[in-house]
Amino acid sequence: MTSDMFTESENSDLKTEVELIKRDLTGIANLVDRFDIAIEKLGDISDGMNRVLAVHELRLENQSKELDSFKSAFQEHREDHKRESDLLHDRISTKHHEVKNEVDRSLNNVCEKIDRLGNDIQRNQDDMKKRLEVLEKWKWWVMGIAVGLVFLLSQSKNLMELF
Repeated sequence: MTSDMFTESENSDLKTEVELIKRDLTGIANLVDRFDIAIEKLGDISDGMNRVLAVHELRLENQSKELDSFKSAFQEHREDHKRESDLLHDRISTKHHEVKNEVDRSLNNVCEKIDRLGNDIQRNQDDMKKRLEVLEKWKWWVMGIAVGLVFLLSQSKNLMELF
């Protein structure tokens, strides 16, 4: 009876519409299948991205640890360098003071020796001056005596006549 209710043309229109709906449903089913595939692929891509992100996080963590290690090593190297530099500075200062003291001692010794040498030279000059004065006195005595003798000898004729 229900089929009697519809006329054949209505029946045919309904069949056409049902067929169209079936075709649309098939298209929608295909589209849903494609969406499912796309969703699966997006899930796979998401999983891959998660793995890549995990690897990158690991790398970043490792690089951060390496950076911390480098910083620590650099700081240790810097402190070692500072200690060695300070030690070297202390050694240089110590050697500078030792050399300065040695130079001062040597200079004092040289000055003392120069002073002693100057004193020795002054004593020798004083001795030479005294000897020269003695010789000059002797010379004048000898010259006086010689002049006296010459005078006496020149006057010896007159003196002989007197005696």
